Amino acid sequence: MAQFLRIRAWGRFQHYKDRDPPWIKLHRELLTSQTWVSLDDASRVLAIAFMLLAAGTDNKIPAEARYLKRVAYLNSEPDWRPLLEIGFIDLIDENGELASNVLASGTKRSSEAEERQSRAEERQSTTAAPPPTHRQVSRGTSAQSNPEWMLDFKVAYPNRAGDQGWRKALKAANARLAEGHTAAEFIAGALRYAEFCKAAGKTGTEYVKQACTFLGPDKPFLLPWHPPPRQLTATERILQGLNGNDDSRVIEHEPERKPIAAAR
Repeated sequence: MAQFLRIRAWGRFQHYKDRDPPWIKLHRELLTSQTWVSLDDASRVLAIAFMLLAAGTDNKIPAEARYLKRVAYLNSEPDWRPLLEIGFIDLIDENGELASNVLASGTKRSSEAEERQSRAEERQSTTAAPPPTHRQVSRGTSAQSNPEWMLDFKVAYPNRAGDQGWRKALKAANARLAEGHTAAEFIAGALRYAEFCKAAGKTGTEYVKQACTFLGPDKPFLLPWHPPPRQLTATERILQGLNGNDDSRVIEHEPERKPIAAAR
């Protein structure tokens, strides 16, 4: 079962609802809080990184060390155990239930589950398997709300100044998947677009397309996105002129020659 990390008292850092905000509230009192004073520098940086990630995941951060290392630009896979021990974050399942509660309830009902399983095995040869319950269906739907490929797409997509519209992007992606497109096409297109934005100097600006637009009905993810030719800097243009490669002053036409009047 997939597990996630949730920041406690998240409302103190983020008061927006139903959006992917570009910023969070960081209070000065954090410097004197138990979270900051009791932790080492690595855990402090991880705490701030988790707050930034929570803003874009509705406070449901995937508990995947490899993904967190990539998306937070860390030098090594993070260790969030100190943050769990101090109570800054909770480990939850995909339904929002604390992982410790899940383990406790599973241990409490283990004998009942074994008894039900034995009775089911006795009836297996004479009865058909029961249809999936409503709880089972809803759990599958919840898993699709944050598919694994979406995490790779977010890492590949260029940063933007402003809202990326990730919720709308997932809705648009599901529509494209229904049309026959694949997640591999989305990720490959994001990588090409990221190189284009980097070469054009657009990365981190408001000129980067929103992710929901990139996955929209116009399908920009299918475009080749060839990087534009790099513009020479002022220094490079001067050096080019000194090397004799600057032909900007070469006369490309013969000058008009007027006949000289004969001397009388």
